[in-house]
Amino acid sequence: MRKYFSDEYQSLWIAVSAVVLFLYALFLYFDLGEELYKASKGLAAYEWRRYLGISKRFLLQWGHMVFLFVLLVASKYVFHYDRHLLIPRRVLQVLTLYSVAVFMFHFPLLYFFAAVTGHDPHSYADQARLLGLVLVASVLLGRACLALAPAFERTKNLILRLYRTRVLRHYRRPAPVPFDFEDGRFYAITESHSNVLDVVKLVATAAVVLGHFSFREFSDWNFLGFDGSAPRFAVPAFFMMSGYFAMMSIDRKADTAPEIIFKRYWSLYYLVVPMVILTPILDHVGFRVDPAVYRHNELFVSADGTGGPAGPVEFLYTFVNSVLYLNEVWIYNLLGLRAEIGGMRTFSNDAFWFMCYLMPFSVLLAVGARLRGLRRAAVLAALCLFFGPPMLLLFPLFLAGALAYGIHKHW
Repeated sequence: MRKYFSDEYQSLWIAVSAVVLFLYALFLYFDLGEELYKASKGLAAYEWRRYLGISKRFLLQWGHMVFLFVLLVASKYVFHYDRHLLIPRRVLQVLTLYSVAVFMFHFPLLYFFAAVTGHDPHSYADQARLLGLVLVASVLLGRACLALAPAFERTKNLILRLYRTRVLRHYRRPAPVPFDFEDGRFYAITESHSNVLDVVKLVATAAVVLGHFSFREFSDWNFLGFDGSAPRFAVPAFFMMSGYFAMMSIDRKADTAPEIIFKRYWSLYYLVVPMVILTPILDHVGFRVDPAVYRHNELFVSADGTGGPAGPVEFLYTFVNSVLYLNEVWIYNLLGLRAEIGGMRTFSNDAFWFMCYLMPFSVLLAVGARLRGLRRAAVLAALCLFFGPPMLLLFPLFLAGALAYGIHKHW
């Protein structure tokens, strides 16, 4: 069996990928994912399902995961050569870097620019202007945040140094593993394979942005797959790519679980902290100009519960929850806060829910990879109870990406 997981069988994996893509196309064409979603409604009464929030479509996401997992596994053996594709590696790295900023800022910017420009969602000129403004502003904000990145990096290193000198000195720390691809302990991803995975992330980002742009308050698009939300493949693809690279990062370092978790949480703070501060400012300005635009956003945090910008207290607890990525823990569902959707929201930035799933998933992966025995079981059980069953329903998507990395490393 092992021999079939090798570069020599590229033609076999190309054929497998072609068959899976054909079956996936049928899955999408006949909208079988929505049928799975309808089937999931029969698993429990609405009184219970309403607490699932974003995870309510878990069967639909699992349906996409089956096809995407096979394609992700096949990607290594199809793109095994060590050369770039049509897009140079440097260009892909820049696009990937700024795509994170676009993802982080695009949602509040859509509402802001729609409000301040008197946007007409039925005008093609206004739609083009709105999308262009959002993309340009997101990139410029990403550029500004990159200027802050060195300061965040220095702060991270200072905290890690204090942790290692004050805490780890009392414990026996495992010796660092020499980083050497030749000894077979690490997976050396080829340039072509890395490029392909970056392209998948870019396509998923574009799908998310265009999916949100298709909301009725921004455009009157009526394209297949863009029904006021991102095409359904985008979320599973994002989770699987994230799980893949998270496992790769863990595999290449000798860091303890707390160090891994801290680095993962801190890695995007240069974008997250400015976003959480800027979003309520944009909301205040945009809401004053055109409140009607924001009232379309049923998740918009308000001071009195009827719509409008957040007050000081709401800003404080929203800021704390957002930078700790705790918006989606199930306590908020149980308390009935935004019960129809689940969890808290970072003001008008609905898209940030994804990060509040992704980081807890990274915590679970780090604990599972670094701890052992009863200690691992106890910590995982406590974390699962804290994060809650709704969030765990999408954890298999992230775990599938980590599993694909394990297959690529060992096979």
